[in-house]
Amino acid sequence: MNTTKSLEEVGHLAKIKNITKRKFSNEKDEYLFVVVIDIDGKTQKRLIFTEREICLAESRTRRLDKMK
Repeated sequence: MNTTKSLEEVGHLAKIKNITKRKFSNEKDEYLFVVVIDIDGKTQKRLIFTEREICLAESRTRRLDKMK
């Protein structure tokens, strides 16, 4: 699977299926995939998160927003 995203897809979350054979009991059937670009604009990173990890990150962000 080609996971490189075009610039217009950078920052968008997409669900991807885990097609590998499960090796660990905590592996998920689906993950959330996102492409980010470093502030220098040159380095592209592909990241995979679980739904729970995204929810925790959103919760931390809301707490930080309240501190402003």
